[in-house]
Amino acid sequence: MDGGKAVNPRNVRKLEEVKQFIEDAKLNDGELIPESQILYFADNFDDFRLLELNSSIEEAFKEGEKVVFRGENNKKAVLCTDSQTFEVLEAETSNASLLTPDLNYYVSSNESNNSSERYLKEVTIDGVFYSYYELRKIKPPFLYELEPLLNSCLFRGQEHEQSDIETLQKLYSTDDLLNICQASPAELEEGLRSIGACCIDGYWRLLDFDYHLRVFSQLLNLVDSNSWPLDGIPETETIEALVDIFPSVIVQHIFNQYATPTYERNDEGDALFSFIEDKVCRFLGEALLRDGAGAEYDFEEFMAAWQSSVPEGMHTNFNQLEGLAIAYKNNKKVQQIKLCLEQDLPRNVHERAEYLFSIKQNWTIQEITPFIKLLLPDKVTVRSVIMKYASESSVNGIKCYIRRS
Repeated sequence: MDGGKAVNPRNVRKLEEVKQFIEDAKLNDGELIPESQILYFADNFDDFRLLELNSSIEEAFKEGEKVVFRGENNKKAVLCTDSQTFEVLEAETSNASLLTPDLNYYVSSNESNNSSERYLKEVTIDGVFYSYYELRKIKPPFLYELEPLLNSCLFRGQEHEQSDIETLQKLYSTDDLLNICQASPAELEEGLRSIGACCIDGYWRLLDFDYHLRVFSQLLNLVDSNSWPLDGIPETETIEALVDIFPSVIVQHIFNQYATPTYERNDEGDALFSFIEDKVCRFLGEALLRDGAGAEYDFEEFMAAWQSSVPEGMHTNFNQLEGLAIAYKNNKKVQQIKLCLEQDLPRNVHERAEYLFSIKQNWTIQEITPFIKLLLPDKVTVRSVIMKYASESSVNGIKCYIRRS
């Protein structure tokens, strides 16, 4: 109260004022929609943010997908649907944007109140914005952390599990990994599949390599002892023969990693599977390289030993070791081969490129791409990275990138 009069907290528009505005503007009131909307600022603004929806996010909402922000406190947030991940970028606007949920948008006078008399509607402005968030589709930025993360909780076999669980700092469920890796469920599933992760009792684990080799060797021995063709391995009989030695989830996991269904059955009705030659050869090649504990092998000697280690009827070739081993010439110009595991490489893309060129001075784009591509964001090419360290040249008609001296 002030001098016995109520204090009007805002300048309330009256119908007479609006009619006067229309007259001053030389407009015909009869040709206008009878509703006049009067905007007022709310006393307090809630903590809203504006997000521009692209067609993918809009479609996700329409399909009833879960759309969530993901990220730990020390990371930039991303927005994920069931199958895609988007970077969230703040963009400024040259004009202020007003949030008015109750504002009506009329195209014609037929959409408004049928009354011919002018009337007023109060509309509250619930926010004023000078920026908004836009979305850009990206490859999950921290998916490359997946393998190093799961290497901290390797599964070494049931006989070690009790002691390992007591010493491990953490096991990771799907929800844990979704937040850490900031990926959509479909992208995380693909990432886990690509590194051979196995879900054991609700937690994702990588198998210790020696344990993995032990299980796989038993599988190969079983196939060989039964003289099963490599493209006719009975699934049920194989699994049942090995579950007395190893947990069924591990046996099934290993079997599915290296065998694919032929969609045929044997006389007993058992589904037949075929070994995936490239995967089998790659794993046994890695086992042979690991056996040297980081040693460098003569290329020709390794290739001969590798071929003799795979099942009869399979054929090895260096392309099967893509992104796993480097073939190069040493100071004596002798061709050698060296194991190069993802977990042992620098995690900074530029440091990794420097390291790769320190081992081998000239690369083709096909050779170096598997070692680099996982670290690159969308729209950044491998070539744009390696051109900082190398020059293009042609060696025997093949385009190569040679380290600058």
